[in-house]
Amino acid sequence: MHLNAMYGHNRELGSFSTGNPLNSATGTLGLEQQFAANFMLRLDYGRDYQTGSTTSSSNVGSVNHNRGTISISYNFTRPMGR
Repeated sequence: MHLNAMYGHNRELGSFSTGNPLNSATGTLGLEQQFAANFMLRLDYGRDYQTGSTTSSSNVGSVNHNRGTISISYNFTRPMGR
């Protein structure tokens, strides 16, 4: 099992002014299961959150987004000398 969290507080790039703040947070939770020596399954769920505004008249407000991934991997390597 793995858990990951990130937070960012940034300013807009490419602006001559000080820019508007942009806050973002991301969290991910996942499980890995090895079924054989070379075969693994990984399931992840993530949640993204972003809030801020742009220099234009429209505000970004807050944006929330869910992410889900499934990964299946197989390792084709074998030990040296065989």
